[in-house]
Amino acid sequence: MGQSGSASQKTAFFAFKSSVCRHPVEILSSRRTLTRCPPRKCSTDLCALDISNCQSCLQSRFQQYNAKSHFFASLARVPRDRSLISVSASDTKDFHVVEKEALLLFKGSISKDPRGVLSSWTLSGYSSSPCTGGWRGIGCDSTGRIVSLDLDACNLTGQINPSLSNLTFLSPLNLSINSFSGPIPPQLGRLSFLSSLDFKWNALIDNIPPELGNCTSLVWLDLSHNQLNGTLPPSLGQLSYLYMLQLHDLPSLTGPIPHQLGNLTNLTYLYLGSNSLTGSIPPEFGNLYMLKELYLMLNHLNDNRLSGSIPSQLTQLTSLSFLNLSDNQLSGPIPTGDQFDSFSNGSYLGNKGLCGHPLSVKCNDHRLSWDTTEYAYGGKLTAKGDVYSYGIVLLEMLTRKRPTDDAFTGTSMTLWVQSTFRMNWISTNKRCPGDIAACERTKASQEIVG
Repeated sequence: MGQSGSASQKTAFFAFKSSVCRHPVEILSSRRTLTRCPPRKCSTDLCALDISNCQSCLQSRFQQYNAKSHFFASLARVPRDRSLISVSASDTKDFHVVEKEALLLFKGSISKDPRGVLSSWTLSGYSSSPCTGGWRGIGCDSTGRIVSLDLDACNLTGQINPSLSNLTFLSPLNLSINSFSGPIPPQLGRLSFLSSLDFKWNALIDNIPPELGNCTSLVWLDLSHNQLNGTLPPSLGQLSYLYMLQLHDLPSLTGPIPHQLGNLTNLTYLYLGSNSLTGSIPPEFGNLYMLKELYLMLNHLNDNRLSGSIPSQLTQLTSLSFLNLSDNQLSGPIPTGDQFDSFSNGSYLGNKGLCGHPLSVKCNDHRLSWDTTEYAYGGKLTAKGDVYSYGIVLLEMLTRKRPTDDAFTGTSMTLWVQSTFRMNWISTNKRCPGDIAACERTKASQEIVG
């Protein structure tokens, strides 16, 4: 059974390889940074010659292919009964005109098309109709409505024209791996039937439009590897059917992770790495019961500035098979139980304040003293607390005691220092400072013991 399954998977992989190698493909390098294969078309034979270099590339694409298969299966959960929309014959004619004009306006915003991909988009002769004239990248339904636009890896340069919002029945929209610049048109939020939006690997700027939260049929959203800035819009929490969310490698993306993302109960893959996000991991992520992969690390929610502790609610994610929180500023104990017991220390590297399994740092380790004393002083991490805790660290070195030492049972290092200082001061100066009554009691007890 195992051999049969392995053989069928190998057959599927090579079939997929044959398909992929007819087009430029993207690869994941050893540093997990998405790059592209050599910029040329390659035949199956040529790709076979390059298999030593492109094996990881093809495996990565195959994994994405499998994920997309699950994605298309998940579309069945999204209600989109277009038959409820009544369309007369005259309306249909108008729709055809509007959609054709929308595509031509989009073409007009393209400044470079070196491969002539859009040369078929013309009003002359047989090709005057997007659906029957063979317009490249266009998909239509039986009524002649445009339902898909796929111009992946076409080497296009230009801007995304807001006219695409007039393709009201559009479902997949893929403009990835091109050189589109400018902002993402907020008008795309009108596309209520949009199921997949893929703009990765472009040069898009400005913020992620909050209006995308109105595309409530979205199952797949990928805006990674762009120059987007601003913050994550909380409105993305309205995308209740979302299966895949990729917003990684956006270095200018700042601010906290909206707790509203915890409403995405169908979310299975979440990639937020290589951004400049701040704040803590929302405890509401514990509601993402379908989540299998959570990247908050160097390449998928790492290299951020996330702080605070790892929410214990994440242990409720029993489907989680991959976790990466590395290279942040997380602190405190790592949650235990269920799938968290299976994650390696690679999931947490670069967080100097974390402790517990699987790290070698125990949660009562001496190195955690600065954090304990800083919180004890001000109740939160502050510059003032840093100065105070530095003095406590020096004191620990002199006394060879930890904040969790048995000597502090029933008290704390702060109170212990005050008590010790008071007794030494009395012994040296033979008189009481500060609170006379309290000091006199201390002095009396010292004399009795003496």
